[in-house]
Amino acid sequence: MKKVITFILFFFVLFTQQSVAQSYHFRNYSVEDGLPFTGISAIFQDHNGNLWSGGIGGLSKFDGNSFTNYTPKDGLLNHFVTCITEDNSGNLWIGNINGVNKFDGKKFFGYTTKNGLISNSITASIKDTKGNLWFGTYKGISELIDGRFINFSTKDGVVGNSIKCIYEDTKGNIWIGTTEGISVFNPSGSHKFINYTTANGLSANNINAITQDLQNNYWIATSNGLCKLNNNKFTCYAQSQGLIDNNIKAIIIDYKNTLWLGTDNGLVKFENQKFTNYSIRKDQNSNLVTFLYQDYERNLWIGTQAGLFKYRGNPFVSYGMQEGLTNNFIFGTLRDSKNTLWAGSQGGGLYKFENNHFTQFNEKSGLKAKGVTAIYEYTPGTLWLGTDAGLRIYNGTKFIINDDPSGVFKSIIKCFYKDSKNNLWVGGTNAVYKYDGKKFTRYMFKARHENAQVYTIVEDKAGVLWFGTYLGGLVKYDPSAGSENLIECSVQLGLKNDSYLASIIDKEGNLYFGSLDGVWMFNPSRSPVKLINFNQADGMSSALVYSLTFGKTENEIWVGTNQGLNNLNIAEYKRTGKKIIIPFGKEEGFAGVECNTNGNYVDADGSIWFGTVYGITKYDPSEYIPNIAESKININGFQLFYTDTVLLDQMHLGHNNNNITFNYSGICLTNPEKVNYSHILEGFEKKWSPASKERLATYSNLSPGAYTFKVISSNNEGVWNKIPAHFIFTIDKPVWQTWWFRISILLFFIINLILFIRYRLLQIKYREMQKTELNKKIANIESQALRAQMNPHFIFNTLSSIQHYISNNDTDAALKYLSKFAKLMRSIMDNSKQPMIAVAEEINGLNLYLELEVMRFDKKFEYHINVDSHIDQNYDRIPSMLIQPYVENAIIHGLLPKDGAGKILITLQKQSDTISCIIEDNGIGRKKSKDFKKNRVQHKSMGMSITQERLDILNSGLNSNISAEIIDLYENNEAIGTRIKLIIPLDVKE
Repeated sequence: MKKVITFILFFFVLFTQQSVAQSYHFRNYSVEDGLPFTGISAIFQDHNGNLWSGGIGGLSKFDGNSFTNYTPKDGLLNHFVTCITEDNSGNLWIGNINGVNKFDGKKFFGYTTKNGLISNSITASIKDTKGNLWFGTYKGISELIDGRFINFSTKDGVVGNSIKCIYEDTKGNIWIGTTEGISVFNPSGSHKFINYTTANGLSANNINAITQDLQNNYWIATSNGLCKLNNNKFTCYAQSQGLIDNNIKAIIIDYKNTLWLGTDNGLVKFENQKFTNYSIRKDQNSNLVTFLYQDYERNLWIGTQAGLFKYRGNPFVSYGMQEGLTNNFIFGTLRDSKNTLWAGSQGGGLYKFENNHFTQFNEKSGLKAKGVTAIYEYTPGTLWLGTDAGLRIYNGTKFIINDDPSGVFKSIIKCFYKDSKNNLWVGGTNAVYKYDGKKFTRYMFKARHENAQVYTIVEDKAGVLWFGTYLGGLVKYDPSAGSENLIECSVQLGLKNDSYLASIIDKEGNLYFGSLDGVWMFNPSRSPVKLINFNQADGMSSALVYSLTFGKTENEIWVGTNQGLNNLNIAEYKRTGKKIIIPFGKEEGFAGVECNTNGNYVDADGSIWFGTVYGITKYDPSEYIPNIAESKININGFQLFYTDTVLLDQMHLGHNNNNITFNYSGICLTNPEKVNYSHILEGFEKKWSPASKERLATYSNLSPGAYTFKVISSNNEGVWNKIPAHFIFTIDKPVWQTWWFRISILLFFIINLILFIRYRLLQIKYREMQKTELNKKIANIESQALRAQMNPHFIFNTLSSIQHYISNNDTDAALKYLSKFAKLMRSIMDNSKQPMIAVAEEINGLNLYLELEVMRFDKKFEYHINVDSHIDQNYDRIPSMLIQPYVENAIIHGLLPKDGAGKILITLQKQSDTISCIIEDNGIGRKKSKDFKKNRVQHKSMGMSITQERLDILNSGLNSNISAEIIDLYENNEAIGTRIKLIIPLDVKE
């Protein structure tokens, strides 16, 4: 009896250990994630990729990122949703306990017994291959054909009215599970029902679910076990065959033709006539499985009383403290010649893994070291251990420490490597140790850091050894060149990092080094050496690389980082240059997250063991499910000027609605966080945008025209959509850019142009008339000026003076006077013909005039003319006959009435592009001159008035700017003369 009890206890412990070891990864979505209920009664994926679930809390849509929930407030007939299906038009049909709702994506429509349903209490639904909908109820079944319900119940031959499930087989037969057995209906046949009950071999009449495998076996989930129907014969399975629970609530066949069962005690896989039981989570509600569904990405969705769970195979299995590890920080791993797995830890020593259990070897066992970072089987049964206290040797019974002069048993050891000459190399601190089978030889080297630790060693095809260090760079050693030839060469190669913690070499001689800035690949035998880098920009989860290993073949490299694993498809890179990297983290079941150096070991079957900071994780490639399905890309919404709106495809927008935002999502339920997007707006852009995780695209200030927005997405493994989602729209031209508006504007412009031309012609004609009149007036003024210059009194007095000289027989004076008078007359006549004359000509005329006046008035006054040397008298030109009238006025009205000798000073100075002419006399002043005029009768002088009128014409009509300023000069309040200041532009044009 004791032996039996002992055997039972041993079996129980063994079974428990096996169950614990199988730590499968189930991703849970519950209330905390936005799901409005915990109890799942229905799961369905629509054609857009959205996952719909139903429960007592209503209806919920999941796009991989968030849940959108619907309740009776939105139009549901009841909050208890029992089933979901989709018609050929993309409408969802939601069964609940008050009828059926049709949801077109915007609005819910209700169908009840008033519309022909056999009952409002809906329990199950499907769409058959013809597109007809079937609804099971507690009172029979209803088929919806062309908008009309056709009802079936026991009176029509159905085995029972309380419908539990509906299934269509590959032949189009409708299988109906009830509480009274199974009914099979052939819509294309006799329209009769074939019924199966316990009398035919069913284990129970209460049928919960039905499915069909690839061998055309029918599998029936009952309340009393599993039944298989083949060739009209039932085979039943129950707990006695290993089933965890006889009351099977759900059933499904996956893409591998594997049968999955949902029970009140967890998930069950039935494969090769063997049941494997899965405990989804420790709490009981998580193991109350109510519904099973496989999406188009091959994810298995499990509806439970604790929400939704997603299961995608079991490629990663984690082993930790529950299996006997006392320290989860695992470094070196090795499977020895006896097929025993060994693991070294950071602080727990050495572990041996057998029968899903770890046995620890530590200081108490004689290890005399806490940290084991590397393991190597030197001879069968003899392990060499790299520890934090030096080299340790385990012969199967005890740990050996030798007193070697090289110091290898005292130095920190991080790695082992056996070269092509069977030498064993051991990595130490600023040194490596070579063991040739007899003795150790130490090789020291200079590195970037004084405590550079060798973490990895690899030999290239030429026999050169490469030592990767932490903080010391990459050291190269050529044994054929001598023991001193250890060179730190990372800078020489073009590598900037100083830490290289892992290395491997492929058959082609390419070296791969894991560094703190990604993976570096190069072939040292090729010249020049070409460096290739793989890092986060290429899709890696992190650039901090701690481990490298090939898979079963050299087609892939597993890159261990501080943020998870990365599968690098190196074969694809060599073939096409594409860097395809698939990262694995917690979402994919890799619970270890951070990998450790020397922690990888590949089994003969391709399984890989990874040492991590959370124990050991085993990767089983046979359990890995690649995601080859494209993500479902959808354009979900629009915004105009950042305001949500509804837009229809091929819609026309006004010219001012030119700021549009597109909201889109690529549904990848496997790992939504790794979906990337690329988009283009045809008609505006020429290239697709770079891949990003952004799910919005905004375009501002779009010009009128036709546009097509296209967007694609990639799934978690970089598979991109072949056909993009698109939206076509047109921004209409504004009114002023339409053809009829342009024609109207053109006509308006032509008419106005004609009117303008006519107006301009009239204006030009008028200006010509004005110009003619002005020219006449100028000619008249010039004539008057000429006459004013030739003052009759001046001529008379001049001739009288000549006569006086003749009468007095002063022939020389008379001739001189007459000669000057003739020259003056000639100068006046010549200058009057020209609007502009040289300064020299004007000065010459003034001199002649003043000389005559001095002679005529018997030297009553004297004059001086000063011309600035900066004035080019022969080149600079001023208006003719402009200064003389002012000089004449000064003589007649200022000097002649004066007692005593008079003076006139004429000064010409150049100021920029003008000439300043100052005429200054010491006469009686303007006030006394006026008084003097009142007391005597004289001729009316027109010279000054004509000159002023001429100035006005020059300034207004001929765009000149001649100014004249008259200043009275005083001394002790007594007038001492007059100063006239003329500012004359040099480039005056008449």
